[in-house]
Order: sequence, then C-alpha cells, then structure tokens
Amino acid sequence: MGPYAAIQIGIVLTAFLLTRGTRICAILVVLLVVSTVLTIVQILTGSNALALLLPWRPFVFLVPVSTALIVGRGISFLVGRLERHRTSRHAIFVVIVTALLAAPVMAGVAHMQRQFREARRNPLNGVMDFVAAATKRDQLYLIPIGMETFRLRTGAPVFVDKKSHPYKDTEVMEWYGRIQSTNAFYRARGDTACRLLGELSARYSVTHVVLGRDRSKMTCDLLHELYRDPWFGVYELVPSRKS
Repeated sequence: MGPYAAIQIGIVLTAFLLTRGTRICAILVVLLVVSTVLTIVQILTGSNALALLLPWRPFVFLVPVSTALIVGRGISFLVGRLERHRTSRHAIFVVIVTALLAAPVMAGVAHMQRQFREARRNPLNGVMDFVAAATKRDQLYLIPIGMETFRLRTGAPVFVDKKSHPYKDTEVMEWYGRIQSTNAFYRARGDTACRLLGELSARYSVTHVVLGRDRSKMTCDLLHELYRDPWFGVYELVPSRKS
C-alpha cells in the first residue's frame, strides 16, 4: 500500500469518527466493508475476474464524500469558536472562504512541484525523448509492462502495458496473454530470450524493444542498437537478420 492509499484510508476513517451514529456514516460503512472484503478476497484468491470488477473503486466515491464531511465539520467548529468570541458573521465567512481557497491552491502547487522534481529525475527521460523524436508510423514497441508513462509521453504504439485494460471478454484474454508473453521475455535470458523476442516479432509485428541496462548486452542477431544511456537502450528488430 502506497502513501496515497494510506492517506485516503485515513480520510475515510476520520469521516467515520466524525459522523458516527448518523445515517450517512451507516452508508459509508456499508460501502467500505463491501469494498474491503472483496478486495481482500481478490488478493487472497488472485481472481482475475474479481479484479476486473475493481472492488476497490468505491473509494472514488468514499474519499471525496469523506473529505466534504471533514471540511463541513471543520467549518462548523470554526464558526462556533469564532461566534463565541463575538466575531461578526461576515468576518467568519471571509476567513473560512479564504482558507478554503488557499488550502487546495497551496496543496496543488506543492503537489505539482513534487511531480516536476520526480519527472526531472526519471531515468526514462532519455529513452522517452529519443523515441518521441524517432517514432514513425507502423512501429510497435515492446516495453516492460510497468513503463506506464511511456506510451503517453512518446506517442509510440506499444505491444502492451498495465496502464489500462480492456473489458470485453476476448480483448481481456488477448491483453492478459500479451502481459504473460512480455513478462516471459523480460524474465528470460540467453537464447530463450532471443527466441521469445523473435516469436513476438513474427506473430505481432513488434519492431522495437526497450531493454534495461541489465539486458543491454543481449546478443540476438535480430537486434540493432539505436540508443543507449546508463539506464536503458532502444533496439530495432531487423527483419533481414531474423532466423
């Protein structure tokens, strides 16, 4: 579980504590329990069918509603405290509105700064810049399935990634098969890796492959190096060298 997931769970639990005993709390509890139970079942069973139902999706509803409840309780608390100090209602609302406008702006700026810093340090920058400049029509890139920003950043078609998945039954099976084939290639070594790469090229017309530095010394006849940096390399699958 990442830090963002922990924050989201914390927001939902805080809303439960603030609204306990109310009807809205009962609704939130039902959604949370159903989502949590189904998610745990999916993790324990590894059920792909259940995973495609996205049992954790109620958090898309739970988090904003919980945030609104927390903000509402906070506003009520501030209004009560300020009124006890005989502060005018006009001043109260000015303070509240200013705080509500300033808080998300500051949080957004901080988040964007963090994203920009992470983007500048991304070891994929070099290879993605190269592919974005060099990609042409009819090229198809084989990449590790975890490179979820590659397709959007470069505009290059990819064999498969985990950024999103289809929902139609036959398309899900095709997507899953491609995931398995990609993982098998990146786990393989030596002649086995070369054979799997050749099969992907022949069956799916894969034209290029991205390899990490641990695989940069692959000696497949069909590989022609186009780009290499300290982290990744881009290789073209040369038809004339296929066995």
